[in-house]
Amino acid sequence: FMRQTEIAGFRAESYEILQAMATETSGLSPWINRFAVVQAGLMTAAQEDMGQIVDWLSKSSRYYKAPMFGDVAVGPYASILSIDPDTRAMPDLSELAEGGLVFLVPTQQLVKVPVPHLEFQPDGHPPLLERVKHLFSNKLGVELPDVLTLALTAPDVSVNDALFAEGLSDLDLDTVAVLAVPLWAIPAADRGAVAALCRYP
Repeated sequence: FMRQTEIAGFRAESYEILQAMATETSGLSPWINRFAVVQAGLMTAAQEDMGQIVDWLSKSSRYYKAPMFGDVAVGPYASILSIDPDTRAMPDLSELAEGGLVFLVPTQQLVKVPVPHLEFQPDGHPPLLERVKHLFSNKLGVELPDVLTLALTAPDVSVNDALFAEGLSDLDLDTVAVLAVPLWAIPAADRGAVAALCRYP
């Protein structure tokens, strides 16, 4: 595909064209489409960082081969939902499976919005709190970009509301990627610990 586009002399006129490529359901691999956006140099720093995190979550949620035969089922490590950073009308998370984990990400930071699987059990993964600790403490800033992790306390609190409360109202969302955690979707016993793990890089 990349060779074909090279031969065809593919040139993008604007980011909007490549954004459409990355989000359309054309049957082409979304990661190839994302590659085209990266190669054109039109991704923001936040989009590049979030793209790496989305890729890691996807790879962590795949089936793998059993030692002898067959596949071992692995549920989603976490799901990503796209939201307007100004919205106070959060997505309906009532279908989130027990032990399921979801992060909310500002729309402009996602070149490709991954398909969420809220109803799928997180089979093959540690408990929710351990997954958050592993990602936030052992992966971000080590093997993955160090992004802002933000606790949202209620469904009527927007990402920008939470940033303002943290004294980060001037944060450039094209530069700093944000993983927002909806605390109301976290078991009550774990909410304090999850909120404590959220921090500015």
